[in-house]
Amino acid sequence: MKTALGFAAISLAVACVFWPGLAETAADTPVTAAPGVAAPAPTPLVHTWTGCHLNGGIGYGMWKQDHYGETLTPLTQLTPTVSTGAEGWLGTVGAGCDYQAGSRWLIGAFGDYNLMNVVYGGTFQEPYWGWIANETEQGAWAVGGRIGYLVTPKLLSYVSVGFTQAHAGQINLLSDTAPAVAPAPCGAGPCFIPAHSDNGWFIGSGVEYSLSDIFPFPGLFWRTDYRYSRYNSADLPILTSTGAPVSARCTGTAAVACGEHMQKDVQTFTTGLVWRFNLDGPPSGSAFAADMPVTAAPGVAAPAPTPPVYTWTGCHLNGGAGYGMWEQDHYTYDLPQTGSTGGEGWVGTVGAGCDYQAGSWVIGVLADYDFMHLSGSFKDPFLGYIGNQTASAAWAEGGRIGYLVTPKLLIYSNAGVPQTHFDRINLLSPSSSPTPYFYPAHTYPSGYFLGAGIEYALGDIVPLKGLFWRTEYRYFEYFGGTRLPLLMNTGSSTSPPLTISFGKDVQTITGGFVWRFNFGGP
Repeated sequence: MKTALGFAAISLAVACVFWPGLAETAADTPVTAAPGVAAPAPTPLVHTWTGCHLNGGIGYGMWKQDHYGETLTPLTQLTPTVSTGAEGWLGTVGAGCDYQAGSRWLIGAFGDYNLMNVVYGGTFQEPYWGWIANETEQGAWAVGGRIGYLVTPKLLSYVSVGFTQAHAGQINLLSDTAPAVAPAPCGAGPCFIPAHSDNGWFIGSGVEYSLSDIFPFPGLFWRTDYRYSRYNSADLPILTSTGAPVSARCTGTAAVACGEHMQKDVQTFTTGLVWRFNLDGPPSGSAFAADMPVTAAPGVAAPAPTPPVYTWTGCHLNGGAGYGMWEQDHYTYDLPQTGSTGGEGWVGTVGAGCDYQAGSWVIGVLADYDFMHLSGSFKDPFLGYIGNQTASAAWAEGGRIGYLVTPKLLIYSNAGVPQTHFDRINLLSPSSSPTPYFYPAHTYPSGYFLGAGIEYALGDIVPLKGLFWRTEYRYFEYFGGTRLPLLMNTGSSTSPPLTISFGKDVQTITGGFVWRFNFGGP
């Protein structure tokens, strides 16, 4: 299901820009007049983005949560930090208003609500007694502002920032036996951590495109949006089935309640439709000189447009930086329990590729290498020990297909085969003392990635020939799982041998420069 959802999200994100006829490449071509004939006057401003809108769509999300056990009065950490991860699909609805300042800039305010499915969650691992539970995020709302730049009259690129609140469901804690049952200290039912809402902030970016050339319905646009949200920490009680605090089990003192300290980060990628009911004019974008149709003087043939000055045929080198997150489901063949772990951190990328331009289309091949530090705290299900689990490198090869919205702006999707390397997991005891146990470093050999991005020529800004800017999102899914042995420092297996199976998904967002040494021209 995750494969289908990931494919759907990427496909919908790029469908509108790959539809033939969405934009004319000649729109960025300068207008020249015939000899002896004055240049035609530009068409008056007839469109505007000023106005309000409604929007709706679907997408995919991933979160990483750091949590540990504590006493609540006073707040005192008692267990090492564990990282939990989760992912799943979401639906989004929202509204907002924008104001176009001049011909290129736009500022606006908006609010939206994300509806999450119950699969938008993971397996929570309670740190005191090893109890497990499903943890889900059920919804999130946000209010904020955005500032955008009209690359063409129909294409807006923007950044956004604001306030957000997410609601997490009740976490019902069960034993790690088969079948899972309510633990004895909990009474007739499971112990639980109550449902709660967390406040936080978000930052995001996206693109929005007018569909006026495709659909006769007025005011219809397509939006694709990436968002990173960070939520404040919460200190929550662990309660019995009757709602009474679980106390003496964590400290030996009945007067001190046990609790959990929890803090989440969330990444989402959404795509969908926007209906804009403009205040100041027809709802299909605003015209400025680069996109105005060429008209001839009476009795004079229309001048031929100047040939494009850019060609995308050729090879390139690229480099950049960004952010990433991974979610891991792990389980054992020896014990009937599972868990979900998450990690996040920074990414650096270098790569190369070659493209061929066929009219307004670009097809190409690519290869790249990511050096990264996406880290989370893993809790071993056999021993209860903790270890840092880090993705340190990834490489990929594949292909891409793109559409030139203007001669300088390419929007594309890509796909291919990746591999991601995870470092050795050295396990520590609950007291943070070294132990002789570890899981070996490993590389995921089989999977796929899907991505989407934008590339823009910087020739009008930077004098360096062939310099472009690229922003790209990727989703990686690895098939099956990697089965690893629990080893001693001597390299030998435990007795009896113990193994665990890991399955991971990764998503990254990167930005950086591309240097293109074209075969076909400047």
